[in-house]
Amino acid sequence: MTTVDVVVPTLNASNLLRECLIHLARSSFQDFTLFVYDDGSTEDVAAAVRAVFPTAHVLRSESNRGLAHGCNRAIRAGSSEFVALLNNDVEVTTEWLCELVACARRRQDAGSIASKLLLWDRRSQIHSAGDTYSFRGVAGNRGVWMEDTGQFDSEAQVFAACGGAALYRRAALNAVAFPDGSVFDERLFMYYEDVDLAWRLQCAGFTCYFAPRAVVYHRLSSTAGGELASYYVARNALRVAHDRVPAAIRRGNRLRIAATHAGRVLRTLTHVREPAARASLSGTAAGIVHVLSSTEQAHCPREQCERIRGLLTHPSSEPFRGIPVARLGNCATAAGLRPVVGVDDGSSSSVANA
Repeated sequence: MTTVDVVVPTLNASNLLRECLIHLARSSFQDFTLFVYDDGSTEDVAAAVRAVFPTAHVLRSESNRGLAHGCNRAIRAGSSEFVALLNNDVEVTTEWLCELVACARRRQDAGSIASKLLLWDRRSQIHSAGDTYSFRGVAGNRGVWMEDTGQFDSEAQVFAACGGAALYRRAALNAVAFPDGSVFDERLFMYYEDVDLAWRLQCAGFTCYFAPRAVVYHRLSSTAGGELASYYVARNALRVAHDRVPAAIRRGNRLRIAATHAGRVLRTLTHVREPAARASLSGTAAGIVHVLSSTEQAHCPREQCERIRGLLTHPSSEPFRGIPVARLGNCATAAGLRPVVGVDDGSSSSVANA
């Protein structure tokens, strides 16, 4: 049995996948098993994979079942101590996996380890130095759009790892899995599935650490984005805020959460002729229906709630900014939104601003 199961989900994009795997093959850490999940591609994904990794396990669905389902299936197929999730549109550095495993060995209380994601076409610019979650009920990326000048070069505890390049301890995943053994909530389909998991891990007492030397380069929204992303980000942000944020934390921030999402809707209405904006409004409507009908509630011990509070980011002095741009990807631009760097507590989140 290897130390790590590396899981790479894909839907077509064979050329991107091949480039991703070529760099993974150059990793200094070779004690891993590769699982590629093909989510109903029309391209010959298996041939592209085996041209680089002849021993890889290629799992296939005949139809698009969603990112959450694909990751669950691949995770079940493995048995290694750690699970690494990797987007097909990233380029890993040779020490990436070695650094993640080393950090996990040092931090035995960690359920997940976050990578440093830099932009593929602007390699000194940060996409994520660990993920954040705000008292406003939205996720973001620490350091997003900032120049990487060494300000995030220390190993530090963060709220979450971006699922595009993350390491998870299998024992932690098993501890928070659903009754059927699923790790990710398949009802989310895609987007915010890693945030949902992060909340469950945090409430169960597992920490997340950022490994600054575990570097990957991300081609932002190369294989997703547009209307699809707009719909699922808007819907799932509301679902996760309702289902996973403990009542003890949500109770004092209901107005902030409501105002943030209401403000996003009002701004989106000004771009209603754009398909991405209409998709976002549809996703918001679906999210509201879920919030009004769902009885699902997070269970989080008081001591864990107090610990988690210290990891959450505070609203900036400019309120109601909306859904994180980094999670919207290119559809944020399509909807006429622009990024804002930084929040008032010294961390950075990626937010949409009209």
